[in-house]
Amino acid sequence: GSKVLGNISKYTKIGGYGLTGIGFVAGGLEYYFSDRSGNDLAKFTASLIIASTVFIPYAGPYISVGLGSLDAAGKFDSYYNYFDKYLPPQPKKR
Repeated sequence: GSKVLGNISKYTKIGGYGLTGIGFVAGGLEYYFSDRSGNDLAKFTASLIIASTVFIPYAGPYISVGLGSLDAAGKFDSYYNYFDKYLPPQPKKR
């Protein structure tokens, strides 16, 4: 009973940390190789926020996986596109 649920919870948290790390790295790489538009900056900022939610005690990994799943499904795209109107592209620093 509760031992099985405890194991499920433990592996879900581990998976949450792993998926969050992958999302953070992917967001950083996407921004690095992008044209640095407002859309790209908003996506990168969201990846930082989603990655940081994993550190909320108890519920953090679940919140992070949920937000990451919504982001991957494109639910925040209209929000990201809003920033193209107001933030000019940032030059790449070499």
